[in-house]
Amino acid sequence: MREGAKARRQKGPRCARAFVHLCMCAVLVSGCVRARAKAQPDGPPLDVPAPPPRVVEPVGNEPPQLIPLPEEPRRTPVGPRATAPPRAEQPNTTKPEAPKVEAAPAEPPKSVEEAPKPAAPPTALQTTPPGAQAEVERNIRATMARAMRAYFMKYRFTHPTQEDFMRTVNEVSGRDLSWYWNQAMFGTQVLDYEVLRADSNPVNWFDDNLKEKKGETEYETQVILHRKGDFVFPVEAVVKFDNGETTFERWDGKERWVRYVYRKKAQVESVQIDPDYRVTLDRDYLNNSHTTESQHGAVHKVATYWMFLTQFLAQMLSWLA
Repeated sequence: MREGAKARRQKGPRCARAFVHLCMCAVLVSGCVRARAKAQPDGPPLDVPAPPPRVVEPVGNEPPQLIPLPEEPRRTPVGPRATAPPRAEQPNTTKPEAPKVEAAPAEPPKSVEEAPKPAAPPTALQTTPPGAQAEVERNIRATMARAMRAYFMKYRFTHPTQEDFMRTVNEVSGRDLSWYWNQAMFGTQVLDYEVLRADSNPVNWFDDNLKEKKGETEYETQVILHRKGDFVFPVEAVVKFDNGETTFERWDGKERWVRYVYRKKAQVESVQIDPDYRVTLDRDYLNNSHTTESQHGAVHKVATYWMFLTQFLAQMLSWLA
């Protein structure tokens, strides 16, 4: 019994190996058949010769006869050698269209609104001519960007101090900014500018028969700017006249005050220091501007709000009563 069981155990692996080999052979044979079928095109090749005619044996004294075989329809092969049969060109029966003549578009009549309008006079908020202010701001930003990049590349992975930063800015800008660092970083000075005076008086004020006429009488205008604080900083000022003219002034701020005198047939209307509000260190913005005529717009606005509030409260009390 032991020998029979041992023979069965040895016979089992042999059958399994034979089955595996048989499957592998079947897979290889099927792969070869598929590859050969793909390589050969469908149908007979184009260059296959026609089969020879069939010869009929003679009967009696009759000569032998050749009976041709019926021609088989040729199939177009499918594969790399397949070519589509040429199509016959159909004659063009459509009539040629007549060429279209496009008329030139008529120019619209020019109106008065299309004419270029004159440029408006500069307002009191423009401190530099158009384009110059943008150019100055671009230069400042570019210089600051270059200074920050130089500061980063020079002192990266180190512990720089404020003196290193100020030294880098001076080197990149090419200017000695110690006058600013000493006041803003190490000093206690206060920055505050004001318009101390702005008025216009006739040149011949002594004439008893003087009759002032707008656009004809010549006036002498005096504008005085005052630096109240000890912080020295350059500022810009704009002077506006009643005829629409605007004058721009730039003051370095080194002196305590400065006076500007104008002679023209117009009176001063307003004066403003730093109209673009770029000097953010200024302590008081209320004294940076001056007008010759009082403006009542704010008073009327507050009075309107107060009247609306009182009417609303009175109406609420009437509902509660």
